[in-house]
Amino acid sequence: MSRLQWPRIVDRAADIVTSYDEVGSCTLRQAYYRLVAAGLIPHTAPTYRRLSARLAQARREERFPELIDPLREVHAPPAWPDAGAFLRDAPDWFGLDRTAGQTTALYVACEKDTLRAQLTGWVDVLSPEVGAASAAGGGAAADGVGESLAAPGGESGVRG
Repeated sequence: MSRLQWPRIVDRAADIVTSYDEVGSCTLRQAYYRLVAAGLIPHTAPTYRRLSARLAQARREERFPELIDPLREVHAPPAWPDAGAFLRDAPDWFGLDRTAGQTTALYVACEKDTLRAQLTGWVDVLSPEVGAASAAGGGAAADGVGESLAAPGGESGVRG
């Protein structure tokens, strides 16, 4: 591959990321592999690191959209400025258990937490539960997702 044209690559990466807007975004790794598949960059560790640095710089300069990065998410409980704000939001939080009384329920599980945001966006209209398990556990990871998603006393259809 000839000398890389980083401004063009960053622009193309931004196009890739924004193409995922309906499902929330994508990961750096997804953008990287799309760029590799398009023949814009080589599939090498140094190129991945360089892409990461270039996109991080573009984000700091507000020239690049946010990427999914579950390792850097801050998980905080919901909070409201006062009771009135809570009461206005309370109807949006209410939901009946869609699986109550059903013999079969749809759950979606994936191996990587980075895919959870996209899967949730893709299947949101169906309102299934979406879970993720680390690949480090191998088959046991899928079993753990199945156990956590199975109804009390029910059987999980998750297979590793």
